[in-house]
Amino acid sequence: MKEDLLQFIWQFRLFEQQGLRSLQGEAISVLQPGSLNTHSGPDFLDAKVRIGETTWVGNVEIHLKTSDWFHHGHQADPAYENIILHVVLEHDLKNKKLENERPILVLNNKINRSLLVKYAAMMKSKNKIPCQGLLHTIEPVFISIYFQRLIVERLQQKSLFIKELLEQYSGDWSEVSYILTARYFGFSTNSKPFEQLARSLPLRLIAKHRISTLQVEALLFGNAGFLNEDLEDQYAQALWNEYQYLNKLYKLQPMRQQAWKMMRMRPSNFPTIRISQFANLMVKSESLFSKIIETKNIDKLKSLFDTAASDYWNEHFMFDKAAPKSKKHIGQGSKENLLINVVAPILFQYGATVGDDDFKDRAMELLSTLKPEKNIYSNQWMIEKIEMNSALDSQAALYLSQNYCRMKRCLKCAIGNKIMSI
Repeated sequence: MKEDLLQFIWQFRLFEQQGLRSLQGEAISVLQPGSLNTHSGPDFLDAKVRIGETTWVGNVEIHLKTSDWFHHGHQADPAYENIILHVVLEHDLKNKKLENERPILVLNNKINRSLLVKYAAMMKSKNKIPCQGLLHTIEPVFISIYFQRLIVERLQQKSLFIKELLEQYSGDWSEVSYILTARYFGFSTNSKPFEQLARSLPLRLIAKHRISTLQVEALLFGNAGFLNEDLEDQYAQALWNEYQYLNKLYKLQPMRQQAWKMMRMRPSNFPTIRISQFANLMVKSESLFSKIIETKNIDKLKSLFDTAASDYWNEHFMFDKAAPKSKKHIGQGSKENLLINVVAPILFQYGATVGDDDFKDRAMELLSTLKPEKNIYSNQWMIEKIEMNSALDSQAALYLSQNYCRMKRCLKCAIGNKIMSI
């Protein structure tokens, strides 16, 4: 057993509480286990325990063995002077004085073995969801309510990146929205180079040339590293010539083309197509941030991201390489992805920044209205008969899988807690 499991057992009183006695022979009643201390010092603070005829209020320390008190050096640490109870799994100091007669409670024979079996099963599980074989014991409504809590954690997590950007760009929400939109135009594969591209070309520079799609594309393709003097197509040559002029004007620093990934990617998702779509979005989308904040209708929010690549890309996926003709509109799935990863976090963090919960509620409502994403995380939960009714559920499932299941933080998960407690 690990110490955090024993802490969990104490915190939720998952042990037989009748007939508890200290090693010194006094009856013990746990009135309040105290609050778990996540910082240095005793494990539980402000516990309330009746020992013998006296009710004590103070701190509780948890160890697997009594000897751990000395191994951890607590006997010389003033922070542990007011410990009212030392809780251990087993007592291994048979021939040593008991810590100046500090009360010790041994729980070894007071813990339900089925709890330990369930915990061991989850820790040894090779499934993506460690409690996979035990989920049927949980009411679906419990999981649904927990997902509501998790989506707030998810939005708070995504908001950290927005807060960092706001600090870097002096609270400029328009610049932050521009960078965030670029990041998710690259989706998971090219998110970092797309973000780097946006950072290398400030929004004010893009806005200055918004009247010319050719110039905006030249800026983006040139700084992305896709343009050179050897390109042959007329469109590519025009972009190169325009970029040469703009590069001299602004002293730009282009990226290396090798930063972009294309392996095992559908051609419609190539960065060349996405960059052209993004360029056209920037040309038509003046004050994107203001529109996000002001627009409440879901369909109108989606329409903010209506964009298509320039006509050249109808017959190309790469420069100078012809391809079958097809219009390169951004798809519904991509637009919904932008609503999930750009619009909802912006609304949530903006609400937190200005102190208006209405924006946070709109972020939650947006996610609850959008269709659930289909990915390995949501699919795994659906196999376990957990319904994905909206993007709120699929985002919660993704967050739970990445931040709890993958790291086997079952004791910190409400579902794991519930399974262990029944």
